[in-house]
Amino acid sequence: MSMPLVIGLVSLLLILIVGYNIIIQYRQQLESKKQQELSKCIAIIDSTEELIGNAHHLPYSKELLMCLNRRVLFTLESMRDIDPTDKALPQRIINVTEQIRQLQENYSNADVANFKVPNTDKQALGMLQLVKRLKNTIRNEHSKGRMPTQSFVSENARLEACSCASTLKTW
Repeated sequence: MSMPLVIGLVSLLLILIVGYNIIIQYRQQLESKKQQELSKCIAIIDSTEELIGNAHHLPYSKELLMCLNRRVLFTLESMRDIDPTDKALPQRIINVTEQIRQLQENYSNADVANFKVPNTDKQALGMLQLVKRLKNTIRNEHSKGRMPTQSFVSENARLEACSCASTLKTW
C-alpha cells in the first residue's frame, strides 16, 4: 500500500472519531439541560403541592386554590412539552384539570376555615413563613399573567392581614 493512502485513511478515521465524540457530547448536553428543566418543574410542583397541603393552617380562598392548582397544571404541561415520552404526565394533567373543575363548581366561601391565631411562637413563625411563600407564589403567578390583578390585590391584602395577625401573636 502506498503511504499517502494509509495517512489519508488514518486521518479520515480520526476525523470520524472526533465528529462522533462531538455528537455524543452534544446529546449529553441536551439531555443534561432536559433533566435540569424537569428537576426545576418537579421542585415547583412539590412546593406548590406543599402550599396546597397547608390549607388547614390558613383560610385559602377559591382564587388562591385555583391559582395554586393552575400553577401545577401549567408546570405539568411544560414537563410534557420537555419530555413527551413520559406516560404518567397525561393522566396527571387530567387529574389536576379535574381538581380545578371541581374547585370551580363546588367550592364555596363557607368551606374556608376561620383564621386561627397560632398558640406558640413556633407555630407563628411557621405561619409567617407560609404566608411569605404564598405571597411570593401569587406575585410570580401575577407577573406571568396567570392571576388577574383584582384577585392578586385581594389575596395579597388577605395574606398581609394573616401575617399581621400572626406577627401580633409573637409579640
